[in-house]
Amino acid sequence: MVSATAFTLFCLVCTVLAFTRHPIWGVYFYLATTYIYPPGRWWGYMFGDLRWALLSAAITALAVMFHRGKLQAKPLWLATGPSSLLLLVSAGGCRSKYPGRWTLTNTSGESSSWSNACSAMWFVYRTLDSKERLTDLMFAHVLGCALLGVFAPNDGSRERQSRRCGRPQPRRLQHTGHVLW
Repeated sequence: MVSATAFTLFCLVCTVLAFTRHPIWGVYFYLATTYIYPPGRWWGYMFGDLRWALLSAAITALAVMFHRGKLQAKPLWLATGPSSLLLLVSAGGCRSKYPGRWTLTNTSGESSSWSNACSAMWFVYRTLDSKERLTDLMFAHVLGCALLGVFAPNDGSRERQSRRCGRPQPRRLQHTGHVLW
């Protein structure tokens, strides 16, 4: 219960600070939903079927638009080489396995992962306007990786003997979401 309350309070504070101070707080909210992944925690049932990453992405995008005049002027994000390549790969993930047909249903999850990477890249591109912000974002990323290390031993999968083949099953880290690379 304390974990759920702390996470909810953190999300509310990040949302308020994203609109009152700087949109980097929305990126911190997005990273928290990525690393903590509330539906996979034991307290996740209390929030129902809430799409945390989508909520944090919408808040961050709105905060970037709200602070448009205060943020440092940058060239169009689509004009950069990595973003163009990432968008092409993301669009290619929507192709179905049948040549000449496009589908909006995601059978493999790849296009969703690439779309998440595109949005995270845009958030970072638009909100980082100083070396201090970059340092803070790197610290948040390292803190998220440390949380993954804390969650790994307690992810619910223990090494068990398989009844069929007698080998120990490998440990898995479940319910951690996608890691921002």
